[in-house]
Amino acid sequence: MKKILVFDENGDYTKDKIVNDDYIPLENEVLVEIDKPLSFYSPKLVNGEVVEGKLQADIEAEELLKSLEPSEDEVKQAELQIAILNTMMEVGLL
Repeated sequence: MKKILVFDENGDYTKDKIVNDDYIPLENEVLVEIDKPLSFYSPKLVNGEVVEGKLQADIEAEELLKSLEPSEDEVKQAELQIAILNTMMEVGLL
């Protein structure tokens, strides 16, 4: 008996299946040892290799972090405000 990991057209893991020893895996299937535990939490098939995939929560967290990054305009505006405050402190206005 063999254990096969099945992936969809995007390379996302869909299910396991147990097959006979003479079974030949399809293009979207990867053979693994039955008694060996799968070390991936969310496996993904990339270029024919099983790698750790991202969970939807991980993707959403990355998108949130990226959305919190300041734009170039915001950075330039903050730098200008700092320069103005430094100048005001130098001349004794603050």
